[in-house]
Amino acid sequence: MTKVLLLGATGYLGNDLANILVRNGQYTVYGIARTPTKAKQLAAQEIIPILCPDPVNEPSAYLSIIRSAHIDIVVDVAGANDGTYQILKNVKSIGQERLDHYAKAGVKGPKLGFIYCSGTWVHGSTTARVNDLDLVGPDAIAPPAPLVAWRVALENSILNSSDVLDVMILRPALLYGREHTIWTPFLAPLYDAAQNQTQSFETIKIPLDPVSKPALVHVDDAAAAFQCAIEKLPVISGTGVYPVFDLMTSQESMRDVFDAMAKTWGFKGEVELVGHGGGFFIEAMSTTFRGSSARAKQVLGWEPKRVGFDAIAALNSLQSNFAVVDAIRKSGMAMNQQAIPEMIEWCKKIGYEPAELNRLNPIHIAGTKGKGSTSAFVSYILSQYLPSSTQSSSKITKVGLYTSPHLRFARERIQINNTPLSEEQFAKYFFETWDRLEKSAQAAGVDPKAPGTKPIYFRFLTLMAFHTYMSEGVDAAVIECGIGGEYDSTNIIVQPAVSGIASLGIDHVAVLGSTIEQIAWHKGGIMKPGAKAFTVPQADAALQVLFKRAEEKGVDLQVATGHPELNKQSGLKLGLAGDFQYTNANLAVAVAGEFLRKMGVEGVPEDIMEAPLPVEFRRGLEQTQLGGRCETRHEKNVSWYIDGGHTLESIRVAGEWFASQILAHSSSTEAAGKKPRVLIFNQQTRDSVALAKALHQTLAEALGAEKPFTHAIFCTNVTYKDAGYRPDLVSINTNSADVEKLSVQSALAETWKTIDPTAAVEVLGTIEEAVEYVRRLAEENQHQVSEAESAVMTLVTGSLHLVGGFLDVVETKPGPQ
Repeated sequence: MTKVLLLGATGYLGNDLANILVRNGQYTVYGIARTPTKAKQLAAQEIIPILCPDPVNEPSAYLSIIRSAHIDIVVDVAGANDGTYQILKNVKSIGQERLDHYAKAGVKGPKLGFIYCSGTWVHGSTTARVNDLDLVGPDAIAPPAPLVAWRVALENSILNSSDVLDVMILRPALLYGREHTIWTPFLAPLYDAAQNQTQSFETIKIPLDPVSKPALVHVDDAAAAFQCAIEKLPVISGTGVYPVFDLMTSQESMRDVFDAMAKTWGFKGEVELVGHGGGFFIEAMSTTFRGSSARAKQVLGWEPKRVGFDAIAALNSLQSNFAVVDAIRKSGMAMNQQAIPEMIEWCKKIGYEPAELNRLNPIHIAGTKGKGSTSAFVSYILSQYLPSSTQSSSKITKVGLYTSPHLRFARERIQINNTPLSEEQFAKYFFETWDRLEKSAQAAGVDPKAPGTKPIYFRFLTLMAFHTYMSEGVDAAVIECGIGGEYDSTNIIVQPAVSGIASLGIDHVAVLGSTIEQIAWHKGGIMKPGAKAFTVPQADAALQVLFKRAEEKGVDLQVATGHPELNKQSGLKLGLAGDFQYTNANLAVAVAGEFLRKMGVEGVPEDIMEAPLPVEFRRGLEQTQLGGRCETRHEKNVSWYIDGGHTLESIRVAGEWFASQILAHSSSTEAAGKKPRVLIFNQQTRDSVALAKALHQTLAEALGAEKPFTHAIFCTNVTYKDAGYRPDLVSINTNSADVEKLSVQSALAETWKTIDPTAAVEVLGTIEEAVEYVRRLAEENQHQVSEAESAVMTLVTGSLHLVGGFLDVVETKPGPQ
């Protein structure tokens, strides 16, 4: 058994590591305790305690153990101070004794191992990408914060001891998880206020920079990395591998961290992050850089499991690259027929027969425009019937909502009771799905890392959603189709409770066909015998196909429209803006009504499309939220109008909505003429020029002689000018050469100059630069018109990847309020 001595065995990270090693069963673990009480705690955990009140100045107790017990590896997880110099000197002396003994005996024995816990703060704050092979210290691109500057020299001393010791340095990022003293001074005031009813609505000021985005790692994952290091130290020693490894699993802004904690604890007030104010500790804590733990994973075999970032990295590896996507487009619809049989096999590989998914009572929604909104409306209506709401006895206990694409975070796609999975939940169910697929490959005698052992991106997320909902006990799952219906990954559902088909239009022609009849055939594929289906008013050709498919399948298909309370004159204000949402709301009411009656819920009228809406329905429709769909945000001098428009139908809807906002908010022709109005647009993978022309035509028809925009900005979907894509927003299924050359954007700019020569046109490389451009323009404009008219109206539309990246930029780098 390997004998390990831990300095810091009673600490936050050290005790976690000690328990991991004990549970492993392959280690004898010794731990230094400074007090008898701590020694008893270690003994109770089956860790051999060494009482040593002052390991730096009085090291005899543990040095004698290293000698007598013949310790193999010393791990210093408490060495976040310069006392480690003396500890290193002491350990080296024993290491040299060992080598001398081997030499005298004429044998070659293993060196004494020494693993030191440093930290990623040695990199310093920089916008450049860094890794654990980079130079650190005063001569580096970014010197470390003064609080940890001494660590660089210590790291060098450890590395220079490799002639006597087997050495390794691990640099965990900012630790979190369970309780932790680093966070306590900042979180305690927030927690206390949240528990105090009188303080729960106050403003809590925290001395941290809201924009800083430190690297993080869960304490359990950091401990697992140290176990990997202990295992690999003898193996990589002397091989030339640089023995320094960064440990990080995500980078989150302080704003996001504290907003999440406030929400978790129910704090109703405002959390104000007021900057670090120059304090050495807080300055170090705010260290921000672009890093990676790729070497720790590759060399040490570290597999962190507790946060979403690494799940996102693994998920992104399942994206089809541009060449594959382009080949599929060119191949037409030949691959369709194999989609469902393949998906059924994937489902079995993670442990489920498709019929088992009937437990979820799935509500299946397809369509071209409005399927996401309809799904959200249904989910919010059903949530009003949960046990925690006004219902004393409920037939449903958890509502799942699976939609696509996501805007900022991949975990938005999988929701329970209208809340996205937490990072921990996402990582848990992601890796459970991932591991089941790898075990299935191993059982078949296939390398689990080989291509083809896991499905592509959307299929994997669909499997993960089903696994999540089955594990969480969801009994009402609203499932939105990805593309089409007949061959969509979600269509392994055997028995839906009810199906809905939203408005149809031309989209995904390479897969679904180029006519409305072909597309309607695909969408109608979600209808199943034994379950009612509903749709909205459609083009006659589309309706004929849908009704024919319903007849073939023995399905009762009805058109949901005309509820007297679901129009803009009725006074019911939907949670989602835009008059067209009343069409989606009609469909949602019909679908939700059928589902609830089927579940035996009382008080839901049979004639739901004619009867007064139950209060639960009204409340659900009013409370529905779905980001990036006709969404308005305001900051000083700028009003942002955000709506994805990736098809001709949806871009026209976005244009009509924005035109209505222009007419409602321009109080005078003179003011409208002076005020800049801006477009930010991109669509990287469809006919972007046709979409841009359709948008201009829609606005021109609504506004008459008035020009829709004074400025038009065409940018890529790249999020940040320095940091590139946010991990959740990485897309490799576009032509990277076109993105780098701004080919699409340049073509759009030339088109816009032709259709509107009066507009100032800009081509920019990133979303962040587009936002900065608008903010500068707004600041210059604020003195030209009255304060009431000073807000620059800006439409952000096109790709939902653009919308998601935009939301990330304005959330991460908010403008003045």
